[in-house]
Amino acid sequence: MDITPPVGIDFVGYHRETGINNIEERIYGTVFVFEKNEMKTVFISVDNIGMLVEDTNVIRERVASRLHVPFERITVVYTHTHSGPETVGEQPLVKSYKTILVNNVVQGAVTADNNLKLCEVGWGVTTGDIGVNRRERTSDGRAKMGTNIEGVVDKRIGMLAIRNAETKELSGIVVFCTAHPNVLKGDSDVLSADYPGMTREVLEKIVNCPVIIVQGAAGNVNAKYRGSREALKKMAYTLSGHVLTMLPTVTYSPIVNLRTISSTMQMKLKDIPEMNEIRSMARSAEKQWGMNTDEWLTIILEKYKQGIR
Repeated sequence: MDITPPVGIDFVGYHRETGINNIEERIYGTVFVFEKNEMKTVFISVDNIGMLVEDTNVIRERVASRLHVPFERITVVYTHTHSGPETVGEQPLVKSYKTILVNNVVQGAVTADNNLKLCEVGWGVTTGDIGVNRRERTSDGRAKMGTNIEGVVDKRIGMLAIRNAETKELSGIVVFCTAHPNVLKGDSDVLSADYPGMTREVLEKIVNCPVIIVQGAAGNVNAKYRGSREALKKMAYTLSGHVLTMLPTVTYSPIVNLRTISSTMQMKLKDIPEMNEIRSMARSAEKQWGMNTDEWLTIILEKYKQGIR
C-alpha cells in the first residue's frame, strides 16, 4: 500500500534544516498473510526508520481486529530508512499523515487476507558485501563514528521465497540483510526508502511479485556505499544480485508448521551522568553530527536538577 507523505513534512533520520522537499519515489507498506490449519500470522513491513511502540501496537491491534488474528501473531518491521517521514509529534501534518499511514497499512492487511492462495516456500542463504562496521577506534583507544574494516559485520543474506503451489510462479520474497539504510545523508532533501526501496523496486520488476526487505543486526553497520544516488544503485544492485543468484537454487515445499513468537523485552537506560559529562556529550554530538542539542541538554539538565539518575 502506498504510504507516501505530502511534501513539506519533517524527515526522521538525519537532522535536516528543511522537511521533505522532493518526492522522486513512493514509499510503501507491504503485507504478507500466512495461514495453515486455521493458524494465521501476519507480517508487515513499513518504509520508515521506525515508529513508537504505542503506534506500532495500534497497527497490530487494528489488524488483529479486522483479520480476527491474535495480536501476538502480527509482526511489524520497519525498513529503517533514514530518509523517511516523521510520525511523532503534535504537528497537524504529522498527525494526519500517521493516520493515513496506519489506515493504509491496515487496509493492506485486509487486501492480503482476501487474496490467500496455496503456496510453497523455500529458503536460501548466501553472503554479500553490503555493510561496513562504523565503530572506529582512535589512537587513544576510544570509539568514534567512522570505518572499522576489521569490525564485526553479519554478511549473511537470507531469502524466503514464496511461490504459488499450482502455477509455480513466485508470489512473494522476504530478504534478510544487515546494513543501515543511510546511503542518503543529511544533505539530501529527497524522500526515499533508501537501498531497501531501490532493491525492492529492482527485484519486483524482475520477479513480478511483492518483496519485503528485513533489516538485521545493523547497530554498528553502515551501508558500504553512501552519499549519492550512484551509491544507492550500487547497494541495490549488489543486494538484488545476490537474491537473484539464489533463486534458481531454492527447493520449495508446503508449509508444515506455522507460528509466531512474540515477547516484550525491558531495556534499561543508562544512568544520567554528572553535569559536566552531560554538557560534554552535547558538545560532542554537535561537533560530530552537526545537531542542535539545546532541547536535549535542557531536558537532561532539568532531570539532573530534579535528582533523577
